[in-house]
Amino acid sequence: MKNIGLFFALLLLLWSNNTSLFAQDAGIINENEIAKRIGQGVKNALKFKNPSFSFGVKAGLNYSYVPFSASNNGEILDTNGNVVTYDPSDHAGFKPRFGFMTGFYVQQRISKLVGFQAELLYSQKGATQAYKDEQGNWQPIRLHYVSVPLLLDVSPFKNVHLQAGTEVSYAAAYRPTFDVFRRWGRGDLVTHKLDVGIIGGVSYRVKKMEFGVRYVYGLLPYYENGIFQTKNNLLQASVAWQLFKK
Repeated sequence: MKNIGLFFALLLLLWSNNTSLFAQDAGIINENEIAKRIGQGVKNALKFKNPSFSFGVKAGLNYSYVPFSASNNGEILDTNGNVVTYDPSDHAGFKPRFGFMTGFYVQQRISKLVGFQAELLYSQKGATQAYKDEQGNWQPIRLHYVSVPLLLDVSPFKNVHLQAGTEVSYAAAYRPTFDVFRRWGRGDLVTHKLDVGIIGGVSYRVKKMEFGVRYVYGLLPYYENGIFQTKNNLLQASVAWQLFKK
């Protein structure tokens, strides 16, 4: 029960050895006593007990999708600089793409309940059937990112970890390199190389191994042309191996 911490702080207070928490003498609630006991419960949950530092490697599988928002009608430029009408059905075939993820992590726990984790990852994102080439065939978009997730790690139960935080990513490479959405070769496929996302996930630890699932919701578009924009959304499953702990 010790690891339940903040999530069950009020229940722990009810199990205290004191015979009265909400009343004193003639049944009158003592607000100062209540505040004192709640403060003590929070302090106990967050106290620096059994701190530890660990380092390890991780790898996994990405299931990425790059939804876009677009107007029904719009004008874009072709390779000759002529204005043409944009047809959203040209890119209606966006399909999710599977990719790999690998990297390192470091974790600093301040107690059994709370810890902080940082990672350095190589992550493949993108989509299949993203655009049609000049012959009318569907082609994929492959995005290669270097990502730095920064996470708050809470362990409410033994071996179970809840993680939430943010991820900063940089598009180190991508294929194709040209802007497929402006009719072959005008500009760059990635107009914004920096991406920021929100992370939420859960993991389960077995000795030195940890199995996790997380979702990354992209906040910034990696491409926009004034008519539509695309963002990265990602479902990730991973396995981590602890190499060092102190």
